[in-house]
Amino acid sequence: NSRIICSWNWANVRFRLPQTQRKMNSNFADAVELPLLEVRCDGGTQSRAFMSAQLIMDYRQLLREGVVFDPVVVFYDGANYWMADGFHRWQAHKDEGRAKILCAVKQGDKRAAILYSVSANAKHGLKRCNADKKRAVEMLLEDEEWREKSDRWIAEKCEVSQPFVSSVRKQSTDNRYQLRDEKRLGLDGKLRQLPKARGEVAAPTLPKPHDVGAEAPTK
Repeated sequence: NSRIICSWNWANVRFRLPQTQRKMNSNFADAVELPLLEVRCDGGTQSRAFMSAQLIMDYRQLLREGVVFDPVVVFYDGANYWMADGFHRWQAHKDEGRAKILCAVKQGDKRAAILYSVSANAKHGLKRCNADKKRAVEMLLEDEEWREKSDRWIAEKCEVSQPFVSSVRKQSTDNRYQLRDEKRLGLDGKLRQLPKARGEVAAPTLPKPHDVGAEAPTK
């Protein structure tokens, strides 16, 4: 699939051992199997800039070998299960023709899934590149409520630096990421005057990302 970009190597993967070789994470003790196609991957909750075709193929091989992956993380709003973490695992299950996937279900809507997703791969899975980090920041800046938060608040949620967020905000050519006034909401909930602009570390430019779910009809 030409829309799945391969930029992968084993050195960048914080790999998960099979369930039989590790202690199950207590956060996933109540994980359940859900029908694969009931997990929504088409709602804009994917915070990576690209998917790794090679990683998906390797995950498929591991599934054939009987490896049990950690559950994917989904948010349930009473009607839909929104994917928040585990898009490569979901795609590998789908490509292998698996009907179900192990899920850690959290209560919350699509926006809750997005807020979880933007930092989900900061510590596990395929290591994030700058394009992934930029995509995560842009997801929050595209939200009418979250874009009004301070750069420091967004940086904390995405687990990136505050200068990186400021750089992404500055790069917008049509001002869609700019604050509506000269004040911003800080981490402590207080409105403060915006400081004068300073030099920032530039964030990369990248093409528009895609959702895993959008791939399915073409296969």
